[in-house]
Amino acid sequence: MAYGAGVAYVELCSHGVPSWLSLLIVTVVLAPVFGALLDWGLFRRIRTADLTSKVVTSLGLMVFLPSMVQIVIGSTTVYSAPAPFLSTYFTTLFGISISGPVIATLVTTIVVLMVMTLGLRSRRVGLTLRASVQSPRLVELHGVDSGKVLRNAWMVSSSLAALAGCLYAPQFATQNPSAYNVLLTGAVAAAALGAISSFTLAVAGGVLLGVLQGVIPGYLSPNSVWYGALVPSIPFFMLLIMLLTHRGFRSLDRSKDPMSVVEPPTAPPGLARRSEILGFSGRIVNWLAVVGLVIVAIIFVPEVWVGTLTIAASMAIIFLSVTLLTGLAGQLSLAQMVFAGMGAYGTARLSTHHHWSLGMSLIAGTMIASLGGLVASLPALRLRGLPLALLTLCFALLADNLIFPATFVGSGSSSIGVRRPDIFGVDFSGPFSRNYLVMVVAFLAMTTFGVRLLIHGTTGRMLTAAHSSEIAAASSGVPMRRTITIIFMLSAAVAGLGGGLYAIALGSLSTPDFNSALGPVLLVVVITMGAASVRGALIASVAFVALPQALALAPSRFGGGGQSSAITIVVLSVGAFTYAQHPEGIVTFIQGRLKVAGLRVRNLRGDSR
Repeated sequence: MAYGAGVAYVELCSHGVPSWLSLLIVTVVLAPVFGALLDWGLFRRIRTADLTSKVVTSLGLMVFLPSMVQIVIGSTTVYSAPAPFLSTYFTTLFGISISGPVIATLVTTIVVLMVMTLGLRSRRVGLTLRASVQSPRLVELHGVDSGKVLRNAWMVSSSLAALAGCLYAPQFATQNPSAYNVLLTGAVAAAALGAISSFTLAVAGGVLLGVLQGVIPGYLSPNSVWYGALVPSIPFFMLLIMLLTHRGFRSLDRSKDPMSVVEPPTAPPGLARRSEILGFSGRIVNWLAVVGLVIVAIIFVPEVWVGTLTIAASMAIIFLSVTLLTGLAGQLSLAQMVFAGMGAYGTARLSTHHHWSLGMSLIAGTMIASLGGLVASLPALRLRGLPLALLTLCFALLADNLIFPATFVGSGSSSIGVRRPDIFGVDFSGPFSRNYLVMVVAFLAMTTFGVRLLIHGTTGRMLTAAHSSEIAAASSGVPMRRTITIIFMLSAAVAGLGGGLYAIALGSLSTPDFNSALGPVLLVVVITMGAASVRGALIASVAFVALPQALALAPSRFGGGGQSSAITIVVLSVGAFTYAQHPEGIVTFIQGRLKVAGLRVRNLRGDSR
C-alpha cells in the first residue's frame, strides 16, 4: 500500500500538483477510500475466520497490489518527487547537518504518535476498537457497530501507510517495490517489540531500529564485507530476536473471542474436505497428465517451448514442497525459494568448483536444503500462523543479504555456471534439450509419487489430525515435535531437489534467481490452485511459467511485452482472497463442481427414462 501511495504521490507531483496538495489527496482522500474498499470487499467477510485465513488473504494482497500498480503504470519509469514539506531547507544542530525533509518527517511522526496515543487511550475510540478486534459479535450485543469501527480502523491504517509511502518516495531516484519491502520489514520489526499489539512500543521499536542502523555502521569499514551485508540485515536480526523471545507471539494465533465457543470447529484442511468421488479419477488424471507431458515433450513440443516446460517441471517440484508443508501440515512458510536456492547453490558449487558428478551434487544439494529445513523447524515447534510466516520471511531476507551473496556460497555479484549432465553418452546439453526435459519430468514423476504416498500414509494422517486439532492429536499419541521437524526437512529437501534441477535448466545461477520476494508469490500461487492437492501444485507450476511466455508473445494491447509477469501474478493470486471459503483451492473446487454437475445431469437423464 505504501508503494502504491508513493507512486500516486510522484505521479500527481509530475502533473503539476503541489507536493503538499498531492500528500493530502493521497493520504486524506485516496488511501481512506481504498482502505474502506479493502474492508468491504475482503476483510469484513473473514472477521470470524481463523488466523491462517487472514494471513493468507494478507499475503495475497502483498503479492497482488505491487503487481497491479506495475500494470497500471505500464513500462513508464516513475521517478522521484520533491518532499512534501521543507524540500530545500537545511540547518545545523550541534554540528550535525539536518535537511528539511528529515525535520518534516520527525515532526509528522511526533504529531501522529500524539494523536494515535490519545485516540487509542480514550474509552470511546481505543476501548471500542480493541473490543471489536477481539470479539466483534460480543460488542454488537452492547449496541456497537463493530463493522463500522473496523472499517474506520482500516481507513486510518491505510492513511498511515500512505503517509509513510509519500514521505519515503522522495528518497529514491525511481520508485521500485523492492525498496518498499525494506520499509515493510523495518515496520514489522519495530511493531514486533510490542507483539504487534502496542502502538507506543512500535514507535519505540522504530526509534531503536533507527539508532542501531545509524550507530553500527560507524564501527565498520565501508569497504568491508560486513558493511554491505550486516547493515541492511539489522531489521531482520531484530525481528528474528523478537519472534524467538517475545512470549506474545506464542499465543498470537489463539482466539481471544469468548464467543468463539459457539462457532463450529475449524474446517479441516482441503485434503480432508475433498469429496470421495474425486479420489480414483484424480489419481488417473494425475498420471495421465504426467505420461501425456512426456509424450508431448518428446514428439510434439516446438523447441522454443522445450526450455519453458523444463523450467516448469523443475518449478513443479519446488511447488510440491508447499503442498507438503502448507497443504498437509498447515505451516505457512515464505522461505521455500530459499530452500530451493540452497539446493541450487549446493549443486552448482559442488559440480562446477569441486568437480563432483552431477548426481552426487544433486544429492548433496538436497541434503543441504534439508538441513536448512531442520533449522527452520526449530522455531516452528513454538510458533504458528503469522509469527511463523514472519520468521520464515526473516530467514529468507537474511539468506538474501548474508548467505547467497557470500563468496563461499555464490560468486558475489557474478553468476555461477552450471553444466548439464552427460549420462551413458546421452547428451543433455543445450537450452532446448528434450533429453533433459524427459529427465526432469522423470524426477517430477518420482517426487509426485513420493508426495502422494506421504500424504495418504501414516505421516499424512498424523499431520491432518494435527492440522485439525494439535491438542487432540497429541493426546492420541502423535509425536508432534518429531512430525513437524520431519515434514519441514522433507519439504526443504523437495524444494532443494527442484532448485538443483532448476539451476541446471538455467545454465547459470545468480542471486536474483532465488530472491526472497519470490517466497510469498510461490505460496500464494500454490494456495490459489490448491495447496492440499498434488494436482494443484502441478497446474500452478505450469501456469506460473508458461503464462508469462504466452503473454510475452501476445500483442501489447492484450498484455504482451513487459507486463506479462505482473499480469501472471495478479491472475494467479486472486484465489488467495477466497481461501477462507475454499481452502481446497480453485482446481479441486472446480473439479468438484463439474463432478456434481455431471451427477445431476446423469440423475436427470435417469428420471426422464
